[in-house]
Amino acid sequence: MDSCDLIIIGAGVAGLSAALEAVRVCPKCEVVVLSKSDFSMSNSHFAQGGIAAVFDRVNDSIEKHFNDTLLAGGGLGNPAMIETLVMQAPNRILDLIANGVDFDTESDGALALGLEGGHSANRIVHQKDHTGKSLIDNLLHRAKQHPRIQLLKNQHGLRLIKDAQGNCAGIWVWNGKEVKGYTAKSVLLATGGCGQLFRFTTNPAVATGDGLAMASYMGASISGLAYMQFHPTALYAKNENPLFLISEAVRGAGAYLVNHHGERFVFKLDDRGELATRDVVSKAITGELKTSAYPYVFLDARHFKHGFFKSSFPLIYSKLKQRRIDPETDLIPVCPAAHYLCGGIDVDKYGRTNVPGLFALGECANSGLQGKNRLASNALSEALVFAKYVAEEMCVFANERVQKPDLILGDKPSVSNEKSSVSSYKKELLYKATDCLSYEDNHFLLQKAGVDLQELYKAFSSKKCVSIQDWIFRDLVWVANLMCMQRFIMPNEK
Repeated sequence: MDSCDLIIIGAGVAGLSAALEAVRVCPKCEVVVLSKSDFSMSNSHFAQGGIAAVFDRVNDSIEKHFNDTLLAGGGLGNPAMIETLVMQAPNRILDLIANGVDFDTESDGALALGLEGGHSANRIVHQKDHTGKSLIDNLLHRAKQHPRIQLLKNQHGLRLIKDAQGNCAGIWVWNGKEVKGYTAKSVLLATGGCGQLFRFTTNPAVATGDGLAMASYMGASISGLAYMQFHPTALYAKNENPLFLISEAVRGAGAYLVNHHGERFVFKLDDRGELATRDVVSKAITGELKTSAYPYVFLDARHFKHGFFKSSFPLIYSKLKQRRIDPETDLIPVCPAAHYLCGGIDVDKYGRTNVPGLFALGECANSGLQGKNRLASNALSEALVFAKYVAEEMCVFANERVQKPDLILGDKPSVSNEKSSVSSYKKELLYKATDCLSYEDNHFLLQKAGVDLQELYKAFSSKKCVSIQDWIFRDLVWVANLMCMQRFIMPNEK
């Protein structure tokens, strides 16, 4: 069993930023970063829009960003966390620039600031429509160069390990060949979300909620799972998972949402129209779909200046052209898709959970920042800002644990490469159960979903040795159970 000072599970912007911060503040600590797949498979990598931060002090302000974030979250956000985010986000962007990230600029050299739904001013710092990839490339390059950061890919987290004092002290992983253990003085979960619970999602195949499951099994407090954010404009495709995301920035640049009669409909629900927050726009689209024979509406960018779409959104343009859609002449079929979990493992400003030694950061964590709905482009800001606080606290905790922990390993997980027993029927049952978590407030449907999910979990938890795919599915079903229970007891918000 290998050991180190800090283990970070997840190699998105949250995990990599925390690793780089840790070796900066703790000169002697050894950090191991475990990636579930390769390093390009994370929600961070696919983030298109950008990073929300106030740089224009004439037309914008810290107070406006604060208010926009609080309003987007339905007033449920933690004001102290929001204040930290909006105050520190510009500093973290300046750090990135100093470390070689090349953001888009205006002709005078000032940062180009985009507009997205829910924002009262232009404040989205970006690099075309592939900001996430640019960040990951930069952070990954720096982490690979650092002698005290070890990066390991294809390491699927199975179960966390405790020591005799009840501290989190490591993790069991499956590396494709065997189950292996890693021990550490501090453990960080930066495992992303659980979009693969849903039939339509923008999340990659690795977003299966394993961090949430591992934390739950260890006794960590988890809340807010009822607040799954749906992105309004995923590119519709009947049999695809994940769906390709059409960035919020396209609507920020002036694209319209229209129904099959060519009518703009979001204004019927909100005066901000297409620039309302994601929950509002998704609700407006869902309302249209209920009265339509079609499973999608359209994004209309045909009025953009010639060449603007291609130059501003080259990644999206390329994807649309592959589908034989020309945004200059064609309407773009879109639908809401599960996008971002606003709840998760309960943490404070320093990423501390109620389990000593276990920390969480990014989408899998619930600091109270998002409330019930995330303001567009606050996700990368959150990961960058709070990575600093989390890394510092992890190092403090690790330095206090001078002695090698007396481990309580429990049963070593038994996983194999055998064929999965997950049938298409079981996957369909999971989707049917979680479909009603998307938009429905019908308690009868939620109760039925709960029964189906419990039965699914029982069927898999009775097996001692399972394939890795069965293991993933079991954890996914467990997270769906938690989500269903929290959705069921959630106050009616109609």
